[in-house]
Amino acid sequence: MKDKDAYMTDTHQARRFLEGMETFESKAELLAKLQDERDLGKERIREMLSITNSTRDVELLLIPLIKQVMNEETNRPIYRHLRDKFLIELYHVPALFDVILGNTVVEELSHDAAVVFCSFLRALTKPFIETRQSRTIQSLSKALRDRGDIVEANILCTFLLLDDAERNPQAEQVQPSKSPPQPRATVACWVSDMEPPGGRHDISS
Repeated sequence: MKDKDAYMTDTHQARRFLEGMETFESKAELLAKLQDERDLGKERIREMLSITNSTRDVELLLIPLIKQVMNEETNRPIYRHLRDKFLIELYHVPALFDVILGNTVVEELSHDAAVVFCSFLRALTKPFIETRQSRTIQSLSKALRDRGDIVEANILCTFLLLDDAERNPQAEQVQPSKSPPQPRATVACWVSDMEPPGGRHDISS
C-alpha cells in the first residue's frame, strides 16, 4: 500500500493482499484506507484485477474482493457513498468486464459466486447511469438471468428495463413528429426511492 516500487504480478500475491483485507474488522475502515490518496490502494486493486483472465481468477480474486466491500456495515447510509465510489472504481478497471463477458465467465461461475456477482451488479447500476447504459453490463445481466438459478437476476434485468426492450425492440426508436410521444408503462426504480420486488439483500451471510 505504501511501497511505490511494489507491483502485484501473480495470483499468489493477489491472494495475500486479500488476506490482509480480511484482517480488518471494520470494512468501512478498509474502504476508507483503500481510497486514501496518501496510499496506493486503488493502484493495488487495479493490479490485482488485471491478473483476472478466467472463471477461476474471478472466483479467487474478484468475488472475495466484492464480499470484502459489500456487507451490512458498508450498506449503512453513512458509508454507502464510500462503498459506491469504490464500486465505480472496479467498473473502470480497463477491460475487466469485457473479459468476464467474452470468456463466458458468468455461465461457469458457481451458484454462490454468481449470486455475489449479481448483487454487485445491482449495487453498481443503482447509483450510476453510465453503468445502467453499458451494453457490457446489460449483457452480463442477461447472462445471469439466462442461467435460471439466480432469482435476483430477474430483478436486475427488470431494473435495467431489459425486459421492456426485448418485448418491444422498437420502443427506443424516434416516433414520427405527427404522433405524440407515448408514456412508458414501466418506471425505473432508480428515479425514486422504490425498491424492486425482493427488497434489499446482504451478500455477507
